[in-house]
Amino acid sequence: MAKWVGRAGSTGRYCGLSLWIFRACTCSRISRSRICGLAFLISVVSFAATIWVFLGGFHATETRQEHVYSQELRLATGRPTQPRVNTASSHRNTSRPFVEKYRHNYSNNATEFFRHLKGVIEQGRGRKPSAKKKREFSVELRRELGDAGNIGVFSLTKNNAQVGTTMRFSIVGANRSISQTLWNYLPEDANFKSGQFQSCSVVGSSGILRGSGCGKEIDRSQYVVRFNIAPVKGFETDVGSKTNFTTLNPSYVKYWLNGFKKQSDRSQFGAILKQFKGSKLWLPAFGNSRFFRVMQLTAAAAFDSKMVQPLIGHPEHHHSVINLWHKMAMKRALPTTGMYFILSLFDVCDQINVFGFWPYEKAINGSEVPYHYHNPSFGKTVHDFDTEFKTLVNLYEQGIIKMHLGSCLEIS
Repeated sequence: MAKWVGRAGSTGRYCGLSLWIFRACTCSRISRSRICGLAFLISVVSFAATIWVFLGGFHATETRQEHVYSQELRLATGRPTQPRVNTASSHRNTSRPFVEKYRHNYSNNATEFFRHLKGVIEQGRGRKPSAKKKREFSVELRRELGDAGNIGVFSLTKNNAQVGTTMRFSIVGANRSISQTLWNYLPEDANFKSGQFQSCSVVGSSGILRGSGCGKEIDRSQYVVRFNIAPVKGFETDVGSKTNFTTLNPSYVKYWLNGFKKQSDRSQFGAILKQFKGSKLWLPAFGNSRFFRVMQLTAAAAFDSKMVQPLIGHPEHHHSVINLWHKMAMKRALPTTGMYFILSLFDVCDQINVFGFWPYEKAINGSEVPYHYHNPSFGKTVHDFDTEFKTLVNLYEQGIIKMHLGSCLEIS
């Protein structure tokens, strides 16, 4: 036992104390109870003092790190900020109630979940979201995201970032400064503000949209958001034709546009952008440092095309939503761009209508569902589509958003 105590101890003096306790507790039966009682009391006091010293040092280290973080955020946003407090303590009374309130509790059994989902769809037909519940969720969400998640810093602008400003990548990578070239592509001011639109359509690219006839319903919203420059030409009946905002992932540029290695690649990109003329194009340039260069080239090509306005996502805003999603999903999986935008738009849109979000290979009726409505491919991903979808269904069931999960021709 003495050998085990010695290995478990962290310093020599604590090993000695433990050994003394062991010997004391093996004394004669007459004195054993008193000596052991005293020894136990000494060990408890010593252990408590050790923990207090350790936590004090840990807190001091965290405080220094947060001070550095605060200075970086101040430089990045161009205005003073309060230091970000320790996540573990700051969310003890905020994130936990929010997460428990809005995290889904649906069954992991597909048959049971589909049975429940059928009922949700039937009950939701013709029902409008609750404005009161949506406002309540928006207020709580805004509080959870904090200053870094404010919609005013959704993207980089000439007002919240300067040439030479050091940015931290939201996912992975060393710090990178904003170059003069990149800064020239930034808009003057924020693109979104609170309560800007009465209604927004957020359109995913799932094959569930095929044959849905949702085009008119999608275009009816004041603002339409799409993802990864998913085509609309030729699919107007099901996905609509209106686009105010779209995104582009670096993988698309790498595999479909050859990383802009040739002038012909830029020409092809310009031709694709014609169907999105006048819209915003969001680029995660400060997401993963591996793709920074290709995203910078994309911003240049988009800017030169004069078809769209490139927007560079603000890494602090992106990171704040990622952190909240990790708590809601209880996993380290990244939120999809779609989930990120839905959580970001609650402060901007009075009503959010969600289309084309379906993560499964089969529909409720058993028919096969392609990965995308515009091609039959199936993809591999680091995202947790099942958790995201169930989270959205939960928000739909609570009357916070409107989800279109079937044919829009059946909407009354």
